[in-house]
Amino acid sequence: MKKFTPFCLALIALLLVSCGEKSKQLTPQSTEFKGGSLSHLVELVSAPYTLYSDDITHVNVQLRLKSSSPIFSDISIEEIELEGTPLELSLYDAGGNEVEELHLGQGSYDVLKKLLQGSAGDIAEVVFTSDDKVKLKSVASLTADDANAVYPMMYTLEGGIGNNPVVMTFVEFSDNEIHGAYYYKKYARMGTKAYLYLKGDRRDNNVLEIAEYTIDGYNSGSFVGKFSSKGYKGEFVANMNLKRHTFDLKLNNQLQPLDFLAIDFDRFGDYLSHYEDVYLEALEEAEEAWEEAVEKAEEAWEDAVEGYDSDSDDASSGSISELLDEYEDFVDEYIKVAKKVAKGDSSALLNYPKLMQEAAEYAEKAEKCKGDMTAKDLQRLQKISQKMMKAAEEME
Repeated sequence: MKKFTPFCLALIALLLVSCGEKSKQLTPQSTEFKGGSLSHLVELVSAPYTLYSDDITHVNVQLRLKSSSPIFSDISIEEIELEGTPLELSLYDAGGNEVEELHLGQGSYDVLKKLLQGSAGDIAEVVFTSDDKVKLKSVASLTADDANAVYPMMYTLEGGIGNNPVVMTFVEFSDNEIHGAYYYKKYARMGTKAYLYLKGDRRDNNVLEIAEYTIDGYNSGSFVGKFSSKGYKGEFVANMNLKRHTFDLKLNNQLQPLDFLAIDFDRFGDYLSHYEDVYLEALEEAEEAWEEAVEKAEEAWEDAVEGYDSDSDDASSGSISELLDEYEDFVDEYIKVAKKVAKGDSSALLNYPKLMQEAAEYAEKAEKCKGDMTAKDLQRLQKISQKMMKAAEEME
């Protein structure tokens, strides 16, 4: 199997009573971890603990499993991957300066994994230790302030795609691949028949790009958005009609995870491995289309100048005025989309087929109007064309 994700644990405890030179009693002031992907699964048991500093500095603490995750119970301990040092605690003096870091002892790795496979309410004792000896007199507080990734990690979310409420569950593995499922609440009565399946991955800056599939393997849409400690937010595109909808899904650890673990996600195509080639090819086509559009803008200006009759009436015909209105709206939209593509927004590429069709239509209309433009029409066309050419220069 594959991976689990980061969990930054923040726990603050004060050392209340000194118990001699080699140990010091402490009582946690908070049992809740302040953040990170496992903060909703694990909490510290409220009890007095002893910090020891003999050959090394260490403390034994008890962790309680707040809620169980089915992804762990379905895999072996060996398949749970802990990345780097899973958990770290820091010792601070009275002035708030860090004295020493304590890391989860190697012997506690399997203890933590077994706890994650347990049931809500289970308790396990783990050890945090330091490679160096610390002078206890200088220690005033203890804070859990860092944690690396654990895989695989399961997330449960709910929210809306456009105005449609949905429930979603997905699992992230150690190679950044994502498998999951979701359903629209209005079809909840259909059970698993309402499920749409998800396959994607995590990219730079916590952007998740996830394709949507029907049970028979049809790629029916895609999600592109940012994932955070609050949830997943971005834009969904339906492949059938290229309609775009914003989505905002909040993490909700109280939800029952959707059951999709028996699904063979290899049946849903090779979306990830060919993504880069597909994107680069589409980007190249988009750049060519942009150059063509700029060239047509220049030609439209030259044709208008060539066909302009200085004796023509200064009043523009209604059809030409409307054409220029539409053409300016088109140019504004084209520039907006081209800038998104230039910044690496792959979802903006979906607009190109429609825009190129419109560009061809405007070229045909402009050809029919050649020679009928007034001086004001000519000046306006010049401004519109210059707008597009200026945008092209800025994006070079």
